[in-house]
Amino acid sequence: MYPTMQARKDGYDQILWVDGTEYKWLQECGTMNVFVIIGNRALTPDLTNGTILAGVTRASVIDVLTDMGLEVEERPVSIEEVVAAHENGTLREVFGTGTAASVAYVEQLDYKEHKISLDTTKYVVGPEVIDRLDAIRTGKVADERGWNFVID
Repeated sequence: MYPTMQARKDGYDQILWVDGTEYKWLQECGTMNVFVIIGNRALTPDLTNGTILAGVTRASVIDVLTDMGLEVEERPVSIEEVVAAHENGTLREVFGTGTAASVAYVEQLDYKEHKISLDTTKYVVGPEVIDRLDAIRTGKVADERGWNFVID
């Protein structure tokens, strides 16, 4: 909680957590799973190190991203890779996913001397993920995966 309080004092809403050993591998965005859209790939930290929550929303978003035609890579993702993608113009979006927020956009990342500003009004992937999840949840489209349950 202390780092989050410090970040808020500095004007930030949230923290993009990295690992506690090398301080470079993305972990979570606040308490949400994090996704980075670089080119036509959706990157998210894999579950092998035991620190990433294997959440239902994460799994659902991976399915939806795949349905959308993005290549989803579950693997270690470094902050340097995100910075490099921003510098070469291939970083499209960064967002967190979780039960409460579904999808929460990242507008700015500050890492060392790097200031990464993202125009969330130009996000395409995140909004489509939200729309697709909402359409399934509300019954506007068929629930082909059996995610919804009818409760009498």
